[in-house]
Amino acid sequence: MLIQRINPHVVTASLFASISATFVIGLIGLAMNWWTQPETAFERVISTTSGVVAVAVSIALAAIVLKWRKVQIAAALLVCLLALHSLLVTFSVNHIFFLGWLSRLDAYFYPPVAILFIVLGSCLAMSPEQRLQRLWQRALALVMLAVAFLFLVLHIIPNGFMILGPHPAVTSIAGLVIFLVSISLLLVSIIPTKLIAFPSPKAMWLGFVAVFLTCGTWYYLSYENIRSVQVQAQTDLNKIARARQQMVAVNIQLMERMTERWQTNNIRMLDDAQKNDIDSYLRDIPHLLNLTLLDQQRQRRWQQGNQESVASSIHFGSPEVQNWLNQPHQATELFIPESTFRGSASPLAYIILPIDYSDSSGGYLLATFDFHRLLNPDTRMLPESLKIY
Repeated sequence: MLIQRINPHVVTASLFASISATFVIGLIGLAMNWWTQPETAFERVISTTSGVVAVAVSIALAAIVLKWRKVQIAAALLVCLLALHSLLVTFSVNHIFFLGWLSRLDAYFYPPVAILFIVLGSCLAMSPEQRLQRLWQRALALVMLAVAFLFLVLHIIPNGFMILGPHPAVTSIAGLVIFLVSISLLLVSIIPTKLIAFPSPKAMWLGFVAVFLTCGTWYYLSYENIRSVQVQAQTDLNKIARARQQMVAVNIQLMERMTERWQTNNIRMLDDAQKNDIDSYLRDIPHLLNLTLLDQQRQRRWQQGNQESVASSIHFGSPEVQNWLNQPHQATELFIPESTFRGSASPLAYIILPIDYSDSSGGYLLATFDFHRLLNPDTRMLPESLKIY
């Protein structure tokens, strides 16, 4: 029989390893979060909620060994409640039941992980001493074992961990711990309850120290990895910010060079040569929507645009844009109307350039840009880690 082939010492070692690992990970996570006070989810290896869940799992497993039934149920119920809280807040179900205050609590678990933790809590609550509950515990342990294996496989797929959590350091260890706990619960549901016990005190101390060093090393390496990604991300963001500034500066220079040619040639009306010049700008600068020549009274003399310039023409007549146009403009100015951020259309950016003709008359060139395409660099040029995080 399978029961006879299972060595009780294997069950003992598996249980103690699961208890020690979950307890140490939860304790280190809670201590580090209290010490560092991270502001965002990405700045921590595990959340405070995850730390509480890990400690609760270790207590429930220890209660199974010690046959403390009430403690076992209480710890298992806490695991289920914290996982259920994440589901309620994630899908905004808490507002339906007028429980909006739940949103103020840390809802850390992604839905697949939250559902698995509910299954884990249910499995932990079952007593291996009751035949029916033992069978259910065995079935749920097999389910968790399969799902935990699937979670680990997701880490082989590029960016697969994003289904489970914010970064692979925590999702990978979560999959490993749940895999280990599932094996322990499966073994507990198979062997007689009288064989479920802790190892000797000496073996427990040696095992606990080994687990503590292993988990502590993992936590330190994970924390350093997150710190390095943060530093690299900040460096990349600074590069992007400079690239955006250069993009705006280059577009302003292009417009200024064009107005200089117009001033030299004293061009007021749109001729064929000028039309070709403008068509080239509209074709070669994808985020340039249209160019408008204004007289000194800010009335349009002519406007030339591409196929995407309909929205810009609508916003041109808005009070916000007209109030800005009617202000004195002695030099090149950039204006981003707040009203264009409302609605589904892309926001706009306007650049106005004064034109002084040789006969002392004047006017303005108004260039309209797609704000998002003007500032956002090609995402293919971004580092892979920055696009993920």
